[in-house]
Amino acid sequence: MLMPFSNVTGDQHKIMVSTRRTIATVALATMLVGCRGQILPATTTTTPGVMRIGTTTALSPLIDDITLSYGNSHPAQLIDSHYANYETMLRYLYDDEVTYFISSHLPPESQLWAAPIGQDAIVIISNHNSALDGLTTEQLRGIYQGQITSWGELGGQHEDIIVFSRENGSGTRAEFERMIMGRRQVTANAHVVSANSYIIASVADTPGSIGYVSMSYANESVKIFDIDGISPCPETIYSNLYPLRSTIFVIGLEEPGGHYRALIGWLQSPEGQETIAEHYSPLVGPGSNQK
Repeated sequence: MLMPFSNVTGDQHKIMVSTRRTIATVALATMLVGCRGQILPATTTTTPGVMRIGTTTALSPLIDDITLSYGNSHPAQLIDSHYANYETMLRYLYDDEVTYFISSHLPPESQLWAAPIGQDAIVIISNHNSALDGLTTEQLRGIYQGQITSWGELGGQHEDIIVFSRENGSGTRAEFERMIMGRRQVTANAHVVSANSYIIASVADTPGSIGYVSMSYANESVKIFDIDGISPCPETIYSNLYPLRSTIFVIGLEEPGGHYRALIGWLQSPEGQETIAEHYSPLVGPGSNQK
């Protein structure tokens, strides 16, 4: 038995109930961390098998963590993982190359089955030569529209802004455009890069540059900007303060059964949430007691 999606709070809940998605939380033997109401136990199987799980490239560190952690406690269950951008992963799903995939992007019009397992954030990065420590969402939009072309216009050094963006078909780009651009087009002068790791390397090597990546990729080689005065970290993400956050979903064509159901249930359990929190943010913060 599945429980209708009702246990993500704040802005997440407002976003999700306004769509036509078929979203449900997997029934667990335990309570989802911070959920509202008890979740009924599910019938699962321990039949050995290989699970074909895909992930968008922004979440590739997560599938590696899941494979290791889940494999330690369920050695009979093997995970065959695949990596690609969102549009490619969607094609893999319909072509039966994967049974489920993990993504932090799910369009409002999607009719796919999905269950929330965590939260991601888009982190805005700059080269370390930048004199600024943060931007407003309006300033960020102006940069990516091509209306603001010099850091001097924002109080920084008088040098051109070099814009890096992800490719079409990227879930990270789709989420960035949803949260920042709306129906506005990204400037034609943007340098298009095909992976989060490439954006990190490009921004680190290019003075005056700016880019965006999933939170798991941000590191000390680049400067991380505050957005609207809020820095990206697990605490500001699960408390709904940081503005550029998105839900991580397990996505499939239908409600799972068997060992897929057991895996998704584990991901929503306290143990699974700890694994997700290694690189991303859990659904809710530790010690939450939401009624």
